[in-house]
Amino acid sequence: KTIFPKISRLYNDISLVDKTKTKALFPRFMEYYFNPKINYSIVIESFEGGYHLKLGKNPWRPAGNINIGKFLAKYGGGGHVDVGGLERKSKKEILKVVDKVIQYLNQHG
Repeated sequence: KTIFPKISRLYNDISLVDKTKTKALFPRFMEYYFNPKINYSIVIESFEGGYHLKLGKNPWRPAGNINIGKFLAKYGGGGHVDVGGLERKSKKEILKVVDKVIQYLNQHG
């Protein structure tokens, strides 16, 4: 058994994985194994000094024309066309950004 389904949640075609709830390690594309039809994945991780958000497109499915790096730059992050990330000091702050990202991707992604 794996804890993965307990730390992830689906928002239409987006998977949100909150790795702050466990110390377990997961393969890089685990969210696509459990949810192969999603278009995007958001992963939240904690580190000493804050929280990190990773956003990526499913490499096995065609997703929208959003440039993730440019999109996350609006929130102080960055990245590339298909992946990107950003950091915040508190979990409350990172969750605010997560809400905005999910809302935007559900409307435009």
